[in-house]
Amino acid sequence: MQVPRVYDAFSIISTAWPIGFIVMEYIDAPDCTRKDVKLVAYAVQMLMSVRGPSSAPGHVGGGPVVHTFFADNRTSPFRCETVDELEQHVNGGK
Repeated sequence: MQVPRVYDAFSIISTAWPIGFIVMEYIDAPDCTRKDVKLVAYAVQMLMSVRGPSSAPGHVGGGPVVHTFFADNRTSPFRCETVDELEQHVNGGK
């Protein structure tokens, strides 16, 4: 299985919400059909099994969580070390 190399990822602010872009290598391959359901499911399971260097929510290299939930630039006001910490913040505990 080939995995395209990612060259860049960025977002721009549109009039309604940020739009994300990923610039990656093009791999010429046929489109999936209904016959490929099991292969696609396997590929998704494989991607879900990839673990980052930390279980802290946010960017892989560290940083605050970015999501439309956060009113200030869609960015959490602090870095979360654990998912529990993020949940406490979202639920009004921090």
